[in-house]
Amino acid sequence: MDELHDQVARIVAQSTPRQIETILRGVEADANTTAATAVAAVVAAARGEGPAVPTGSRALAAAQRGEQYDHHRVALFARVVADLQRQPLVDRIVIDTARARYVPFYEAYFSNYIEGSTLTVSEARRVVFDDADVGKPEDSHDIRATWEIVTDIEEMSIRPADADEFMDMLRDRHRVMMAAHPSKKPGVWKDESNSAGATTFVDPDLVVGTLRAGWEEGQALTDPFQRATYMMFLVSEVHPFLDGNGRSARVAMNGELVPHHMHRIIIPTVLRNDYVSALSRATAGNGPAGLYRVLDRAQQWVAQGEFATLERADRYLRATYATTDAGVAAVDGIHLRILRPGELDEIEDPGYPSATPVTEERSIFDVAADVAAQNSGA
Repeated sequence: MDELHDQVARIVAQSTPRQIETILRGVEADANTTAATAVAAVVAAARGEGPAVPTGSRALAAAQRGEQYDHHRVALFARVVADLQRQPLVDRIVIDTARARYVPFYEAYFSNYIEGSTLTVSEARRVVFDDADVGKPEDSHDIRATWEIVTDIEEMSIRPADADEFMDMLRDRHRVMMAAHPSKKPGVWKDESNSAGATTFVDPDLVVGTLRAGWEEGQALTDPFQRATYMMFLVSEVHPFLDGNGRSARVAMNGELVPHHMHRIIIPTVLRNDYVSALSRATAGNGPAGLYRVLDRAQQWVAQGEFATLERADRYLRATYATTDAGVAAVDGIHLRILRPGELDEIEDPGYPSATPVTEERSIFDVAADVAAQNSGA
């Protein structure tokens, strides 16, 4: 019966009122009265025009709530869940909390940088830790707001009990992160279609239903790292807001790790292309294995990291090529480096080849940007 309900709900969602009436007349002509009446009742329920019908069908239940969903996306989510369950388990617990002290700062920084923030690391530090005005009000708000969310352990440890709580959490965090962008309607589901490259994301009218169905599919996952990968993919694939979707997805991702005292995942600049490419492959139906590997490496980089002080973290970023532009890295064959314990102190730190001195006002990352620009123009 649930399969029949699924089929009826999909037909109703994809058909015009005239087409539905034609189908009903055909059922009346070909089926007995009892069967025809039962089908008509299910059609009326799916159209919101009759009493609700008890059902185990997700599609009909959604239709009766007035929520349609993207059937193609939900089928994709089901396949991703099944594929993730076959991936090797990843279990990296934070043992030395002091060593990971400034991880949330770099999480906030890179999550905004990957979305086009123009703040240098030194500027971001001043904004976050000194409440400084660096002349970039929107970017400054974004880094500060993201940092306030990800550094709040209570907030990052919220475990939604159901899809409604999950969606409320998404909207609340988005409202904070995007408050400096009123045109992007902070905390409000999108009312316009959005896309990236050849990918068109979920239609605005289907956002709530698709998030709910996606959340329900994800409940089959119990491993924190698998759930982190899935929740990031779910939010990214739906793209429920006009802007700020990537940041929302990555906060949701780490929200699955923090409650289990696992290391967070940060996508440093050098990994951006690998991350985006792996997301695109998963969207195209090629499975989440590539995305899983990228996130695994990103988390391993964090777990091996030196984040006890900002100065120590700076040196770690330099030694591992974390801030190298992804395009430059692809041309020059540069990859994110994973250091073994104690190796950072064995590596000579030559800095960057530039005549420009590094000062408190001008960080090593500003100098590195100049060098990359000079090399790309050579």
